[in-house]
Amino acid sequence: MDLAAATSLRRRGAARWLPMRAPAGSFGKLLNMPNTRETVIWREVLPAACCDAVQADAAALAECPNYWVPRDVVEGREPAITAAEQIVQQLYQRLVAPRLAPHTDAFLGAEYWCQVYERGRGLGFHYDKDEHAMKEEGHMVNPIFSSVYYVTGSSEEGSLRQAPTVLCDQWFNHEEQCSEPENSAWSSFVFPRRNQYCLFGGCQAHGVLEAMPQEPGAGEQAPRIAFLVNWWAARPKSVVRATAEDVAAGRLAPASDVLALGFSGSGSEQEPPRVQFVCLDAPVLQEGELLPVDELLEQCGVRLCGEGAADALTIRHPGLTLFPLDDESVDASGPQLQVMAALMPQEEDEESGSDDEPAAQGTE
Repeated sequence: MDLAAATSLRRRGAARWLPMRAPAGSFGKLLNMPNTRETVIWREVLPAACCDAVQADAAALAECPNYWVPRDVVEGREPAITAAEQIVQQLYQRLVAPRLAPHTDAFLGAEYWCQVYERGRGLGFHYDKDEHAMKEEGHMVNPIFSSVYYVTGSSEEGSLRQAPTVLCDQWFNHEEQCSEPENSAWSSFVFPRRNQYCLFGGCQAHGVLEAMPQEPGAGEQAPRIAFLVNWWAARPKSVVRATAEDVAAGRLAPASDVLALGFSGSGSEQEPPRVQFVCLDAPVLQEGELLPVDELLEQCGVRLCGEGAADALTIRHPGLTLFPLDDESVDASGPQLQVMAALMPQEEDEESGSDDEPAAQGTE
């Protein structure tokens, strides 16, 4: 069943939006779940001035192609050319280097790009990959790690969270050339918070939900800005390094803009605080039933805004499918949804949505 069918069910009244009781065992320690086994989230990862520098460069960078940073530059043996390369250096030296240590013989460099999404825009589920290898050879090549540095986002009381990154427990099996498992039993949601960084496995399926449409007459909403970095064992063939000419032409900010802030990023700083996942169990649903994620969160007492707000959560939903919602399936003047998604029972012949590979790189 696709989203159109699900929406049609709801509009015809054939699907019920369930008043829920919190399921037993809703809260628990997140253990070795397949979809989060390599996922780490940190907050307040860079000095505020560095985050400001990324935001100032975001609009220009979002208009550029993806760029490459060689390992010697990532590790600081050669100088950075652009401000963005400086940010990649700092993320590596402070957070990523220990995670790449088991891959030290393979690690070759990093790819970066920027997204500036107006409210309401989302991104379908996909795998990050070498687009050239997929297009020319039909071969899936994933990075070692994918990552998102959130430049905007907050959990202020009374606000709507910016659209979350969703990680699902589907991984690309290179031997079988397919997604495993066929149907996701888990979905993890990482909500943007300014100066927060999420690192996850490079062969994991992920996407971005849409955000609730803006209420009529509401003031203009700030865009969702994210700086993306993939850490590679081989340079994607179509991705090249930015040049001094790009800086001279004003397309990109120079490395000196970040160097002038005086942050060395030497790796000697204390590791920033980690964000903990809140773990929930979805209930069993009957055919034709829909469960909005917001409803589950409310009944389980999970807040996304205000004091005690969660920045990351994992919902275990075996036998259920997570359906993204769009602006046609919600009323902008009605209740404001924090999470534009709902759970529905899987159909017996339902196939994984991630095998129809895939969305373009340059995505989150």
